[in-house]
Amino acid sequence: MDLKSHGTYSDIEHGKNILTSINALKLANLYNVSLDYIYGLSNNKDNKNLINNKELDTVLKMELHTTVKRLQALI
Repeated sequence: MDLKSHGTYSDIEHGKNILTSINALKLANLYNVSLDYIYGLSNNKDNKNLINNKELDTVLKMELHTTVKRLQALI
């Protein structure tokens, strides 16, 4: 999903597209807010629990690796 597109934001806001955990992390880091705020679970924008870019890259790589393994298991 390309988060640079206004249509993507609109689709998520209107329930036409799902906000994945990866994109939620990207948005939280981009806007410097908490994941709870991104998911609408809190009005508190406190971002003290956000991960830095290096940690985000690691998380994204691990999630991609896990997804690839699951797909390989299906083949």
